[in-house]
Amino acid sequence: MVAVPLLVLGSRSAGLVTALFLAHQGFPVHVLERDPPGHADPHLAVLTPDALRELAVLGLGDAVIADAWEPQRLVHADARSGAVLRVAELGPVVRSRYGRPYVLLPHAVLRA
Repeated sequence: MVAVPLLVLGSRSAGLVTALFLAHQGFPVHVLERDPPGHADPHLAVLTPDALRELAVLGLGDAVIADAWEPQRLVHADARSGAVLRVAELGPVVRSRYGRPYVLLPHAVLRA
């Protein structure tokens, strides 16, 4: 099989995890990011249990979780009225179902 070079645009959480997954599969991957290294990104990265599994395979799971926090529930509300539409339990529910947590962390930590 010929390894086709792949280009991932942006290094947000999905882009980084995708690039790491493809590189682990043997593909040559290039990541393009417009922000300079060390850029203080105020946004949060959402890492699902699947993303954490891929990072753990690469030996990065513990380092990422050390700087992350794990929300216990997610509340969806109507933007106009504020009425609660749905509550999704996370924390122990996600850990027991997927074996890993659903976490949030600053993008800058993930990029580092």
